Amino acid sequence: MKKMDCGKLAFMLIALLMNGGALAMGEVQLPLQGWYRAGRCMPVRVQTVSGPMRLQASGAVPIEASAEFAGIVPMQILADSAGPLTGTSAELPLHSLGADQRLVALLGQANAPPDDLFPNQALIMLRLESSGPLAGSAIAWETLDALVCDSPIDETHLLDLLAHGITIVMQSQAKPAGTLPWQAFHDGWILRPALAGPAGGLAGEQAYLPALSWHPTMKPALRRRIALAGVAICLLMLASLLIRSKWSLVAMFAVTLLGIVLIQIWRTAQPTFDSAGGAILVHAAGSIQHDQWLYLRAKSGGSAQTIRTGRPILIDPAQAAQIDLKIHCDSSGWQWVCTLPPGRMLAILSRSLETARPINGITTGGESPLYELARQSYLSRASSIAGERAPAPGSTWPDVVVKCDEPTP
Repeated sequence: MKKMDCGKLAFMLIALLMNGGALAMGEVQLPLQGWYRAGRCMPVRVQTVSGPMRLQASGAVPIEASAEFAGIVPMQILADSAGPLTGTSAELPLHSLGADQRLVALLGQANAPPDDLFPNQALIMLRLESSGPLAGSAIAWETLDALVCDSPIDETHLLDLLAHGITIVMQSQAKPAGTLPWQAFHDGWILRPALAGPAGGLAGEQAYLPALSWHPTMKPALRRRIALAGVAICLLMLASLLIRSKWSLVAMFAVTLLGIVLIQIWRTAQPTFDSAGGAILVHAAGSIQHDQWLYLRAKSGGSAQTIRTGRPILIDPAQAAQIDLKIHCDSSGWQWVCTLPPGRMLAILSRSLETARPINGITTGGESPLYELARQSYLSRASSIAGERAPAPGSTWPDVVVKCDEPTP
């Protein structure tokens, strides 16, 4: 498509959409008018709930909200053809973004950006509400390709938006304050995310490469405690045999029963899944991308697992149905919930950005289970694996460090 043709198409889309607000139906609003991109989340604003509500759409992870919840919640879209959204007083249509379309939100009184924001792409533009337009977690807005602003945004919030792939355009003469690597763009400034690795919640089988070499074993300290508990129970049973009376068998029975009860209490207190993980650090121009990977393997099935940090990374849409993945909302906020069948695994990714700093303690290696994932999913022609470093507190595997000489395209 020629650039001039894209410009004309962008103008037509602007004329159609600039006057539209959030698509709404009673208690639910779609701030992005139902636009979505498969694999990413779109925001759903729940305003008033008179009772339990279940929002669902074909090709999407359902949302269950209680009467105590109100706010922005992400809806994970899994398919290119999704919708409509049901569970409200009327169906809300959803619209898939094409490969040559970019969704741009105008904040406050910001003007439409130049066509070369995304060369040879059609720009679909929406003007967001001026009060609290980006409420909630940044992951809910990751369908956006760009956000155009005319007033400063907190640097922490900017880093969170960049971590979810959203380009930031600031329409001001003065360069925004802070340490972020703003670049001049026409009459303003721009921040483009330089991300590597999976984009969104669908990453294919590559995301599970680290788990192929993971074989959970019992920790030595736990083994010692089990052995000591077994010895203690045996000694008590032997001691009961020393009782020279009719109470000897009663005492042995009591010790045996006590042992069974203690074992059952210990078993119920154990986690129902094994976990392991580590980080992949991408050192790019002006920033460090920190991807914390966590892998869960169910020991026994049937119990719901709540994911409080990070997002589930799925092989394909079918996996979401297999683990009964959904988003639960209540007075404390929202969280992912799933039920892992015995032996089933789930990958969870927590992504953040921070300003660039030296990464110390890097050594050569290739021993981390994350190494192959980094090699296949994070490298580009302008990047390479710099090495590994010792696991951070709370991690199981060594971190893998990727060095980028140029921003990742």
